[in-house]
Amino acid sequence: MKHVVVSPHFDDAIGSCGATISRLRRHDEEVVVQTIFGGTPSPPYSEFALRLHAVWGSADFPVPTRLEEDKRACAVLGCAHGSLGILEGLYRNSAEGAHLYPDEPSLFGPIASEDHDLHVVTSRELAGGAAISDLCFYVPLGVGHHVDHVIAFRMGLEWARLGYSVWFYRDFFYTDWDCPHFGGHRGRALVQRLPAIDLEQKVKAFLHYRSQIRMLFGDAASAVSYFAGANPRRGRSHFQEVFWQLDRISPDAGSRKVFSPGLGHRDSRADHPAK
Repeated sequence: MKHVVVSPHFDDAIGSCGATISRLRRHDEEVVVQTIFGGTPSPPYSEFALRLHAVWGSADFPVPTRLEEDKRACAVLGCAHGSLGILEGLYRNSAEGAHLYPDEPSLFGPIASEDHDLHVVTSRELAGGAAISDLCFYVPLGVGHHVDHVIAFRMGLEWARLGYSVWFYRDFFYTDWDCPHFGGHRGRALVQRLPAIDLEQKVKAFLHYRSQIRMLFGDAASAVSYFAGANPRRGRSHFQEVFWQLDRISPDAGSRKVFSPGLGHRDSRADHPAK
């Protein structure tokens, strides 16, 4: 079975579940980190995009820098990597050339009408007609409701509808769990216990995302501290990453009732693919 870890952007998969990727590879499982929104944009950029380029230190051509970071990070974990080449929300335009998400509020707001079916087309392309037993997908929950993460979440729902095995991971760094797209779904949290070596490999890999560390944490030491706190120790030698399986419930069920960072966890070593 191939384990496909869906990453909206180049750093999301490893930042969120890099320790699980490490463990899968130590058990000789086939793993590919598949970045969805890794396409190369071209000017004119929005003012918002230009400000982010300055923070990343990548001039006006950030994708080659971020792609190289991703290659190095995946090499640490020994996993394959790929990109569908779709432009991230920061760069997507309407047919008339207007920026779909020209500022931060829009990037974390409702999905533009032009993107409403993007998850269907993209999920089918990535599955490629593979047999249900051949693929296991790991998909972000979309915590924080960045539009690209929510589209990836919808891809996961589409794969689950088709019968594939799908595990939803918590997006690292984001903290806002009041997400409208959770409505109608109930989540069952499953804890993956991991030895310290896998957390160490995760952090070692993530430190290659220098452009994002500068924006998210300021420096490498702060990033290391974040991951130590975000993957709390369980017992004397194990750390954890948490995954969710989803059940469909009433279409008008409230999101706060079914998802929260404090959702009851149980140890799932017996039934998680990375056992």
